[in-house]
Amino acid sequence: MKMRINMKAQGVWEAVESQGPIDPRLDMLALTVICQGLDEETLQQLEEKTSAKEVWDALRTMHLGDAQVKKVRAQSLRREFEGIRMKESESVDEFTGRISTVVSQLTALGETVGEIQVVEKMLRSVTGKYLQLTSMMEQFRDLTKMTIEEVKGALKAHEERLKDLDSRDDKHVLLARGEWKGHGPGRGKWHDRGRGHLGGDRGNQSLNKSSKTKMTIEEVKGALKAHEECL
Repeated sequence: MKMRINMKAQGVWEAVESQGPIDPRLDMLALTVICQGLDEETLQQLEEKTSAKEVWDALRTMHLGDAQVKKVRAQSLRREFEGIRMKESESVDEFTGRISTVVSQLTALGETVGEIQVVEKMLRSVTGKYLQLTSMMEQFRDLTKMTIEEVKGALKAHEERLKDLDSRDDKHVLLARGEWKGHGPGRGKWHDRGRGHLGGDRGNQSLNKSSKTKMTIEEVKGALKAHEECL
């Protein structure tokens, strides 16, 4: 585009547009203008061309080839964009970062990706632990007015709440395991209360056996509940 404008401004456009004979001086001037706008690598590819028209036609063919490559690449990136799904082990930043990378690559190729497309992609490609949040947003918010930053912020806030809940659960399990081990056979309430407390000796044997194995959260909760009822 710039080269065409420069050639027309300097009155040499006729040298590449005309199908008839061209004044050698005009042809040389047009060739000079064209070469001034090319990098060294491109000039080397065109060094065998002898006229401005030959160089111009070769450049147009090369450009069409580049356009085809860009088109194929854009199609591939579109498929990649559509196929993005959040991984279970991924953070919100990592997930949205992958989307942003593909969108940037498409933009660099001259493709347009609307903000609403990105917003919908983010909301509909998250893992199950975010579905309640995204469903509420789709039902009660106007997605056409939401920004990418708003959606990302909401997802990150939900992510932090989930981390906080996981941290609390981990602490409860550790405390429960400590209390369980601290009431083994011959010590404390588990032993002294007899049959009224987890069936006396049988309760102690069960506790002693379980304490030596890997315990689940459900087992710990059940033991705590039984302990609470007997107090």
